[in-house]
Amino acid sequence: MLIEAYSKIENPGLTAILGTQLSCGTLLIIDLAPLVLSFAGILIGKSLDRQREALARLDLRVDRATSDLILANQWMRRTCDTLSESLIHVGEDGTIDYANAATANLLGYSQMEIPGMPIADIIPEWKSSFLDIVPQDLEIDYLMKNGDRRPMSLTGKKLHSSRDASILFLCVANDLSGSKQAETRFAQLYNQSRDAIMVLDPKTMEFVSCNDSSTLLFGAKSHLELLKASIADLMPEFQPDGSSSQDVALRKIEQAIQEDRSSFEWRLKTLHGEIIESRVRLERLEVDGYNLIQGTIQDRTQEIASEREKSSMEVQLRHAQKLEAVGQLAAGIAHEVNTPMQFVGDNTRFLQEAFEDMDPLMEIVSSLADQVTSEEPFGAPVSSLKEAVEKADLGYLRQEIPHAIAQSLEGIDRVTTIVKAMKEFSHPGCEQMTNTDINAAIQSTVTVARNEWKYVAELETDYDSQLPPVCCISGEINQVILNLIINASHAIGDVVSNETNKLGTISISTRRDGKFAEIRIRDTGAGIPDHVQDKIFEPLFTTKDVGKGTGQGLCIAHTVVVQKHGGTLEFETSKNEGTVFIIRLPFEQRAKADASGEVDQLSYALK
Repeated sequence: MLIEAYSKIENPGLTAILGTQLSCGTLLIIDLAPLVLSFAGILIGKSLDRQREALARLDLRVDRATSDLILANQWMRRTCDTLSESLIHVGEDGTIDYANAATANLLGYSQMEIPGMPIADIIPEWKSSFLDIVPQDLEIDYLMKNGDRRPMSLTGKKLHSSRDASILFLCVANDLSGSKQAETRFAQLYNQSRDAIMVLDPKTMEFVSCNDSSTLLFGAKSHLELLKASIADLMPEFQPDGSSSQDVALRKIEQAIQEDRSSFEWRLKTLHGEIIESRVRLERLEVDGYNLIQGTIQDRTQEIASEREKSSMEVQLRHAQKLEAVGQLAAGIAHEVNTPMQFVGDNTRFLQEAFEDMDPLMEIVSSLADQVTSEEPFGAPVSSLKEAVEKADLGYLRQEIPHAIAQSLEGIDRVTTIVKAMKEFSHPGCEQMTNTDINAAIQSTVTVARNEWKYVAELETDYDSQLPPVCCISGEINQVILNLIINASHAIGDVVSNETNKLGTISISTRRDGKFAEIRIRDTGAGIPDHVQDKIFEPLFTTKDVGKGTGQGLCIAHTVVVQKHGGTLEFETSKNEGTVFIIRLPFEQRAKADASGEVDQLSYALK
């Protein structure tokens, strides 16, 4: 009511009314005003006290928050100082605000020296554009206090200041010097590896990398030359088993992609066409989600050659032992056959001579029987003689017996020639090189091998009568000639087997070629297929049916001619026209080398 009255008093119109009519009331209100003001002051004081308490509590909270922030900042700095990565806080003006301990240790500064430095003093490649385009894994160099440079991988983070609109930049960098050293070491190992290593892009089938051993293995002049080659350039068309190299290679690459790796034996070739025997290991590499194939190639050419040589030597040793036994048996048989043939021949020649002596007598007897009649004295005996002459058909006997004896002697001479050739061919002879009549040696071999060629071919010879003796081991050269004649017979037999009354031709010729004696053995067979031409001298390789060939004939021939006698054994072939093998033996080259000693057959077989 006091307040209401007081309010009315404050109204000028009402104050006038109350002033005249309610003077007592007016006096009452005036008396309560101090109380009202005092009460209002009390209320305001209490409000101020509450505000002061709130401000005190707020100050306490601010102090606590500030303390927490300081502690958090200290904790953050201690945490940053434990990081192995370099951490730098850069202001918008390019001045460093903070650097952690790793940065200071890396650069050679104390941690107190770095704040306030321009970032360009540490990162010369610093660009203001880093504030707009945040780098990720950017390879840069830190400039150390001593002036050295250290490779780093930089990642940036752009921050906005909470105090103002300025931009801050947080740099996190990893030291790449260790990884660079590892990369350098890997590159050294990669290039110094004895194995050839190449990396292939399976999508484009192009090589993207190779090491130094690869260029040496494939005969390339540079990495670039090798990388330009295709996989087809580094492989023969066919593998030893006759499969297509390119088809199998694609399957192996696909297998490596599916199974992460693939290992296999493989035949490659240099850029110049030389054959490489190898073991290949393919591995899948994933680089940034992209598949690559790394091929590690181990050159096994020498190893395989040694294995083949060992296998060949073992087979040759067994073959030599078998030949020795067969030779001894053949020599014994030839000796046994030769003895009765000598007296059969002698007796046949005696009969020939005796018949020649008796023939005039039989002529007289026949003439006398024709001239004497039965009426003359001794007519009866003469008549009986005449009857006996007619019954025996003496005229026919006188005409045919000489032919029969001549044919018998021809056959005996033929058998004697064969026996002689067998004795010469199978005779162990001297196991050191001696001067040998090559023409005679070939003729003996032709005689011995007659049963091999006479049913499929006619054999022609063209010997150089002026050919000097050749210093060689005659028994081994005989074996070479025999193997080549048998091969020629089989080659012709494959062609004429289904054609009646048609024989092929084997031609053997000799001539002098400088310091070498050249022997050519030609046949009219089907020729040697292209895909086996580089394998015909390998041990155990044969295209003949099981039981018909051992795969050792040409291997032994090559070993004897090339390795033992220092000569050459080559061939020329044409499809459906035939093949000619060309043997070249030096006249004197090996005579001096073998003049001092014996040649041990076993050591030769194991050579």
